[in-house]
Amino acid sequence: MVEVKKITGKLAFREGQYDTALKNLNEAYETSRQIGTQFLEAEVLLERGTLFRAMGRPFDALADLESSYQIYTTLKADGKRETTEQVIHSIEKLYLEIFDSMAKEVDRKDHYTKGHSDRVASLALLLAKELGLRSNMLKTVTAAALLHDIGKTRVDDSILKKASRLSAEEFQKIKKHPESGIDMLRGKEFPWDIKPSILHHHEKLDGSGYPLGLKGEDIPLGARIICVADVFDALTSDRVYRSAYTTEKALAIMAEESGTTFDPVLPKRFTDMVNRGEADLVINSRTSDDEMYCIWSQCMGETGSSEEMMVEHSVTM
Repeated sequence: MVEVKKITGKLAFREGQYDTALKNLNEAYETSRQIGTQFLEAEVLLERGTLFRAMGRPFDALADLESSYQIYTTLKADGKRETTEQVIHSIEKLYLEIFDSMAKEVDRKDHYTKGHSDRVASLALLLAKELGLRSNMLKTVTAAALLHDIGKTRVDDSILKKASRLSAEEFQKIKKHPESGIDMLRGKEFPWDIKPSILHHHEKLDGSGYPLGLKGEDIPLGARIICVADVFDALTSDRVYRSAYTTEKALAIMAEESGTTFDPVLPKRFTDMVNRGEADLVINSRTSDDEMYCIWSQCMGETGSSEEMMVEHSVTM
């Protein structure tokens, strides 16, 4: 019965009959839970999560993916590695695609920031690879970077698109976007610990950032990496109040803030990476549609280890 409903739902999904697909997948899910078949339950949740994504219901999709991921991870731990590992990778990719679609909602609010979230994610991932971080941290940084500005969807367009200098009151509203982003994700669990990096990507080394004024190593490494990528992309992109800086000028500005805004190791390694041409496809809106997915796919075959923790702690202030 579960298989029949699942297949019927999949066929309806492929034919664009979303309501019929959802009805059948809901019935398949309830039956799988009643008879206690974990594999089938996980499969149905993955199918329904994919359907919710297509229906433009990202938070419902994330809830189903979370449950499916947990089941498959448990099954893998129980020794069913061969039958679950590839599915786990496909779920992780679907997470990324959903995060990407959510990030594009931010970009649609202001054409001046079009592509910003994708570029920040690509640059942050390249920097994380430059630092030698391994699979789990690479995925954490990428996912958090995609969603780093998601809280801006709660900021009025009149503030985001304002051509003149923001008032103190308006700037305070802008500064709430990291906390708003975390609030939007409240109750959602992900395969990676992305929330600290989202919350703290505007913290500064000297404690003058926001929202909590964290200093030094109290700022999560992922947030420090995203900060570098975020500032660089902002400097090298056109804004309503100024034209884009050249790459060289942007790197010079960031070098001046090394040790105050930025962990001094990170701008140096970022500059080395840029000077070798490794970010050429990303800088100044030249990101190809699949650039981030190509970089992400390079992470899929790697597994985290104690080496990752050693690398993280070696990035000092």
